Amino acid sequence: GAFAGNAGGIRLAPLNGSLLSGTLAGALDLRWGGGLSLAGTFNGRDLDPARIAQGWRGVVNVDLVGRMAWPEEGMVQGELRSHLRESRLHDRALTGELEASLDGEDLRIGRLVLKGKGFDLQAAGDLARRLNITAQVEDLSRLVPDTAGTLRAEGWIRWREGFPAGALSGRGSALAGFGLRVGDAAVNLRLDEGPAYPLAVDATFRRAAYGVFAADSVHLAAEGIVGRHTIRLALSGKGGETQMELGGAYERESWVGMVTRFDGRDGVGPWRLAAPAALNVGGGHATLAPLVLTGPGTERLELAAELVREPGAGSVRADLRMVDLARARAWLPEVLRLEGLLTGRVRATLADAERLTVAGEASLAGGAIRWQRGREALAADIETVQVSGDWRGLWSADPGQIAAGRLVAAGRIAGRGVATFDGREIAIPRLALNLEGNDGGWRGGIDLALAGGGALRGAFVSPRPARLAVPEAGEMTVTGADIVHALFLHGTLDAASP
Repeated sequence: GAFAGNAGGIRLAPLNGSLLSGTLAGALDLRWGGGLSLAGTFNGRDLDPARIAQGWRGVVNVDLVGRMAWPEEGMVQGELRSHLRESRLHDRALTGELEASLDGEDLRIGRLVLKGKGFDLQAAGDLARRLNITAQVEDLSRLVPDTAGTLRAEGWIRWREGFPAGALSGRGSALAGFGLRVGDAAVNLRLDEGPAYPLAVDATFRRAAYGVFAADSVHLAAEGIVGRHTIRLALSGKGGETQMELGGAYERESWVGMVTRFDGRDGVGPWRLAAPAALNVGGGHATLAPLVLTGPGTERLELAAELVREPGAGSVRADLRMVDLARARAWLPEVLRLEGLLTGRVRATLADAERLTVAGEASLAGGAIRWQRGREALAADIETVQVSGDWRGLWSADPGQIAAGRLVAAGRIAGRGVATFDGREIAIPRLALNLEGNDGGWRGGIDLALAGGGALRGAFVSPRPARLAVPEAGEMTVTGADIVHALFLHGTLDAASP
């Protein structure tokens, strides 16, 4: 571009450039007599919003006119006007206007409108007094890529004497995005003015799901000030209900508080927090003092953790005693049911942000597996389960590095059951499996007996060091006796069946 000027200022015109795969042209005036001022006009043509977010397909043409002034005496002042011309988003017309002015710290929005297919956003008011905001979104995907749902919200914000204040209420339905799905949502927020930042939050979500988690209702409430507040969470669904309460304060860039309530009920029975547990998060450090949950009888679960961002270290431990596996029913496929009382421990430690060690052991009493899909089923009673393991390696997103970690493991399981294939049952009065692995390789065995006298024994040996991967080489030997006799003569299988 060209420029011209004198002792009082300079003008840059024309100015030409490229922006978002389109063009930008305009002029700029800079003056410094009696203070500093800046004024300009710019026109953007054929701008591609997909360069900002891939899902924003369209074209934008915008005109901007603005000025800013910093006088030698007095407050900074400015104005900005913007208008969208012949713009489109998702093959529908996109319209928008902005009229704003600044007088010192007082920002005034005379008009802010953005309308397109499925959404209408508006704002107007004085930030020092009350800036009103409304949003009506009939199709959230048109505004935020990779989402879905409808949303209606209204509220206001204010910034006065260095403190924010405001309120927001919104409702949504059929919301989805970032792995989260919500059937209906209602949210109310309120921030009162003051140095303590008094805040109140009340949010209810119906038919919420994230990954394997699903709940008929989720209710979140928070109230208090920065130095003292309470957070409550309530969940309910077909698997039961849960209530949790935290109380604490935000100080020195950290949240310091206690888990004061954590209880619930499911198909097995109630469970509760044995005593308040300290929880601290912030400043690159997080700790959870032993959190102990108890259930009927001797059922007990204890969790503790400490994580440090620098140098990337921490530890997590979990201890279980007679935990009923039926409590996991809500998280499992409907075709699968587990039973039994689990006792064990797990320890995980991280060093230098990448060296991870995980060790643990577990045993199961009164175990059972029930699985059925159509005319196929498995009903097994587990008499013995004992497993232990120690893995040391690199914590990485690369499966190859995880598989390369050193592993020492052992396991033994024994039981009996009935397998059903195409409606025909095979009774298995004895089944025993064992497996051991270390730097010397893998060794395992199977001992199976069928009703009617059939038997099957097998052994597996691999010289390759044990890793979290299927061994690349090994030997398997299998011997059997009266298998055909047991299956087809004494069993219920029909050899002529397809």
